[in-house]
Amino acid sequence: MRKNLFSSLKVLSVGLVLGLFFAGAANSALFRGAWDPRYGAPFDTPPEVLGWRGEVSFWIPDECIPALGGWVSTTACANMRVETGEVVFYDDLTSATIETFSYASSSVDWFAAAFAADGSLTSIVSDYFDQRNPVSDFANIDLYGFRLQFVKTGVRMYHTIDIDLGKVDLGPIDPKHCLKFKLPGFICGYSGTYSDGTSAPAVSVTFQRVPEPGSLALLLAAGAVGLLVGARGRGARRSN
Repeated sequence: MRKNLFSSLKVLSVGLVLGLFFAGAANSALFRGAWDPRYGAPFDTPPEVLGWRGEVSFWIPDECIPALGGWVSTTACANMRVETGEVVFYDDLTSATIETFSYASSSVDWFAAAFAADGSLTSIVSDYFDQRNPVSDFANIDLYGFRLQFVKTGVRMYHTIDIDLGKVDLGPIDPKHCLKFKLPGFICGYSGTYSDGTSAPAVSVTFQRVPEPGSLALLLAAGAVGLLVGARGRGARRSN
């Protein structure tokens, strides 16, 4: 019985090694960043306190990653792209989902990525992602348009009120410029802004490299081949 157990473990190890070998050959380069803070003003007055959690995956081929670390952008490496992204607005007091925004490669025109010398992703800087408009009566957020943006220190959401109910889009005007317009009923700012409007800290993002789905398939397939080869070997020995 011990002999059979040892043989099975040996075969499984061979299959795993083969799987890892083939998975490495696939040059998978999918990086995922996630965050989950409260939003801040003007959506932070109880009993309606807004939370926003998000996750965005970036496809960055191995050949785009600087060997010694540093920055690389979609301008220099056109194969870089946003794979998928999602931001969920939720009631921070009840955890109930309010609105879900989905993003894809077409949601942002340009981004740059910073890597450490060991190949780990440390930071993303991007243009504004496409505007999303929620449909909800929670804290009147349906009056606002929201744009996601990555900066060196993390991620933030920029919000503006569409002053003509969808007929006029003022675009992502920086808050310090927005205040100069003094438009009636027009409000703009970043997530995390304090009630006095003097600070807009970005939310820290944790980036992790994850296996690309094709690599996982290769890993499983190679492992199965290893198990099959081992099983055939045991069968041949028994027949002899």
